[in-house]
Amino acid sequence: MLFRVARSTNANVVLYEARLRNGGTLDEDEPVHPVWVMLAEDGRREELNFLERAMAYGVDVRERIVPSG
Repeated sequence: MLFRVARSTNANVVLYEARLRNGGTLDEDEPVHPVWVMLAEDGRREELNFLERAMAYGVDVRERIVPSG
């Protein structure tokens, strides 16, 4: 787990996890994966829907290009 976001309206949280490959390096396609943890219900995990990913809880990861020289 990298971090979590808790809401004030209920006990559900969005958990942000690092996605690793077999060798222990970050997955370049999706290094951070957010998922709901439904603590107000039964604790199950749910994927974020499109609007949640696009407008509220999603992550935009970009490669940092370091200038040489």
